[in-house]
Amino acid sequence: MNRAEVLGELEAALSKLPPIRAEQASHPMPHEYAGRLARVLTEQPEFKNDYWIRVGGTGSNFLPMFVAPKLIELAPLIGVNGAIDWLQRVLVPRRSDVWSVTEVYGLNAPEGGVMLSGGVKLIRPGDQPNTVNSRYFAQSIVSMRGGMIMPPTSIAIITFPNVEISGSQDLSTDDTQFHVFGQARRRTEDALLSFAGVVSSGWDLGRSWFDVNDQDIEHAIMGHSWTGSIPGAPLFIGNAEITSDIIAFSSAYLKLKGKLRRRLDIASRHLNSARLRRSLAEKAVETSIALEAMLGDDRFDLTYKLRLRAALIAAGGLEERKAISEVVKRLYGCRSSIVHGGTDTIAPEAGEAIEQAMVVCSTVIERIVQHGHEPDWSTVELSGGQRLA
Repeated sequence: MNRAEVLGELEAALSKLPPIRAEQASHPMPHEYAGRLARVLTEQPEFKNDYWIRVGGTGSNFLPMFVAPKLIELAPLIGVNGAIDWLQRVLVPRRSDVWSVTEVYGLNAPEGGVMLSGGVKLIRPGDQPNTVNSRYFAQSIVSMRGGMIMPPTSIAIITFPNVEISGSQDLSTDDTQFHVFGQARRRTEDALLSFAGVVSSGWDLGRSWFDVNDQDIEHAIMGHSWTGSIPGAPLFIGNAEITSDIIAFSSAYLKLKGKLRRRLDIASRHLNSARLRRSLAEKAVETSIALEAMLGDDRFDLTYKLRLRAALIAAGGLEERKAISEVVKRLYGCRSSIVHGGTDTIAPEAGEAIEQAMVVCSTVIERIVQHGHEPDWSTVELSGGQRLA
């Protein structure tokens, strides 16, 4: 890079800036004065092609149109030569710890946080590493959730130690950590599913980004969000406190493996989705899927089996079992009218049965997790629910 040429154009850009007010750390609109500087950077060998900062296998575009405003932002803070030094350091490969950070809505982490599966730790907002990126996202407009502006209730964080960071004009990579980063958000979602059986409201994920334990790289990728908040986010976000009992249940859930764990994950994902949905029709379909994932084994006499098994597992006395059986029957009446009747209109009075069915589904998940094994349905039915295996 021709340092003198870039430095000269940076000084020229700074000379055109209006005075910075006392309450400002840097000029609020540096990109308006960065055009000529960006063109000079484009002529440098490092920027002849698109330049990427690779964090593992994940890339942050580092084009001259982004670099030039950052230089203008940094120069009043660390001097013109300091800003050029920063740019040259960014272009040097290094290794650093990296954090995947995701906003969580509807779950309130306990003090000190809680470690879940997949290296996911759920913490309170503000307890994540105090990086430039985290401060940027905290100060920017918070995620839109179903038409309401609200801050996240928790933060999910995954730590990746000693990650390779380098510049490249080609983002293609065989780096296996690309797959780790690419799955970070899914790992977060999978870990949070363990709460569905014991919280009574829905949760959702917001923005995700990566923080780097390296100040130079932080400034280079500041404001880059790899995954935005989900479009059309549902309205009904809960506000569940994660208590010690819920943590104990989550721990038991996350220890389960194989077919039972897959069933639980499917059921928990659809139960959480049902809690978030606006329409009764969507709630009915999602809850039906969740119940079938936990209680079904084939399509023969499915509704009868679900009514019987839900009643036997979720209740003790006869009257309570009869009530649960009726709730499941009404749920599947709604589902049938939607799936087979070609309508998504559900009578308001059916809403209570659908809400009750979600509670039944939650209880079924809780009881099976407590049991710790796939139920033997023949034993459940012949014993009147007194034994699950």
